[in-house]
Amino acid sequence: MIDDGEELAESLGAPALETLVRRGRDLPLRVIAAVERQGAQRAFAGWVRELRKEEHGLLLDPDPDVDGDILGTRLPRRSNPVFPPGRGYLVERGAVELVQFGS
Repeated sequence: MIDDGEELAESLGAPALETLVRRGRDLPLRVIAAVERQGAQRAFAGWVRELRKEEHGLLLDPDPDVDGDILGTRLPRRSNPVFPPGRGYLVERGAVELVQFGS
């Protein structure tokens, strides 16, 4: 599990993280990372980009116009665009589900 992943995107440990993410596709290994929106959108190479290729993630308080692109999908429009803490879209290879974590 990685918090503030954007801070590690170009760190000395980035090549090792990229190797872990790539090998995790063939092994029972998963990398869970929290990355700020801008960091994920700017990731054109490296381990964050490799995570994005999985097209699996949780988008909390997303901008429906652009954040779906992070995981290769389009987000639905909502009549109430307000997202309380813990609400977002769970994306699994194109399938999008509105979810709420916590209260």
